[in-house]
Amino acid sequence: MNIKNLGYLFLTLNIITFLGCQKKAEKNTALASNYYKLSILELEDDEEFEQAAKRSINYLDEAIKHDPKGSYLATKATLLFRLCNFEQAKQLFKKSLKSVLSPKLKCEVLNNYACLLAQIGEIDAAMKIFCALEKDKDYLTPEVALFNQAKIFTTQKKYRLAKGKLMDAVRLAPDYLDSHFYLAIVSGYYLKDITLAKKEVQAVLYLEPAHKGALGLEKYLNSSG
Repeated sequence: MNIKNLGYLFLTLNIITFLGCQKKAEKNTALASNYYKLSILELEDDEEFEQAAKRSINYLDEAIKHDPKGSYLATKATLLFRLCNFEQAKQLFKKSLKSVLSPKLKCEVLNNYACLLAQIGEIDAAMKIFCALEKDKDYLTPEVALFNQAKIFTTQKKYRLAKGKLMDAVRLAPDYLDSHFYLAIVSGYYLKDITLAKKEVQAVLYLEPAHKGALGLEKYLNSSG
């Protein structure tokens, strides 16, 4: 075999090896995708969330084993957060944010990560993320970032700042029920602005007539004058 033919043989072997690796990668990606779909299906059982979440995490572990995709890591992190496994969730959020994510998905992951940080007392870091998300064009629900800032201000007893953020949220998204309800609570309970609180309760009941919290708050406000 001459040198020219030997070079051709090496090139052919390299192509075969590359194609074999490519097929294996494609198979792993497909398997991971199937496991991820199974994990999402498990979450349809809302009544038994804890058990459903644990089953979902088992499927996610298989998905991550075959393809450590950022979105899979973020989903597992979110579930661990809801299961109060804060430290592991935190590490997974950080790992997912280092991976390749679309700008919009990255914003969603950042919101969940900031919620975790707020939960474990890292308030400044959480607020920094929420403030950035509020202005990020790729974050499709800035009213949620405003709402989350308001919750932090409320825990700090900065009720007027919380009220301001919530009013911005309802202006931005008039159908965002949570902001209306929380604004009613902050206004009625803490700031004694009964007129605004009643207005916001009516907004909640317009959006969801059977809202138990709003119905209870309405009775409280009526008894308060």
